[in-house]
Order: sequence, then structure tokens, then C-alpha cells
Amino acid sequence: MVNLIKQNTFIYSCDINDVKKYESSYSVDDRTRSFLKVQDGCDYKCTYCTIPNARGISEVIALKISK
Repeated sequence: MVNLIKQNTFIYSCDINDVKKYESSYSVDDRTRSFLKVQDGCDYKCTYCTIPNARGISEVIALKISK
């Protein structure tokens, strides 16, 4: 299934088992990653991402060191 969204922009949709070739992902600049581990976190609220909603806002908690 191919849907034309905007000029020269396509969305390809098929069953994952039908895929025979995978393209490597890459970053366009230093802040872009194709994959984000949930435990690494990210507080940006991108429209397509549910990680901040599922994980909550990142917090830094000070640890007390016992001697």
C-alpha cells in the first residue's frame, strides 16, 4: 500500500514478514538518532513518540553516600 501524502512524500505500509530488504538508518546531525532506548529518556514531546508519556519526565535524584 502506498499513499501520497505530499508531493514526493510516500508512506509505505506492508506486513513486516513481506520485507526482504532493510535500509540502514543514519543521523542527519549530532542530535538525531533513529532509535531511543526508553531508559535513556528524552523529554522532547515529538508528536509520534510516546516515551515521555510512558516513562514520565526525567529526574536526577541525588544519592547519599554512606561511609
